[in-house]
Amino acid sequence: MLRAEISIFPSAEDDQLTHPTRRFMTEMGLDFDVRRDPASLNTALYGSSRQVFQSLQELLESASNQDKDMVMVVTFYTTAN
Repeated sequence: MLRAEISIFPSAEDDQLTHPTRRFMTEMGLDFDVRRDPASLNTALYGSSRQVFQSLQELLESASNQDKDMVMVVTFYTTAN
């Protein structure tokens, strides 16, 4: 099993980045939190590597389609299942 912790940071103080991404995460059924200082949107994905990378690709495309600069940080953890 694979776990990915994801943080998305807008390159400027602009909540417009997080609104469509927040909607996407809600539609995907992901738990997430939004931090204001520094501004970021955070979630975690769990599953097979295929599931995690497919969801990560969809999340990246959703965030990058907003035509805004952003930074996405992903940390991967493997478990012994």
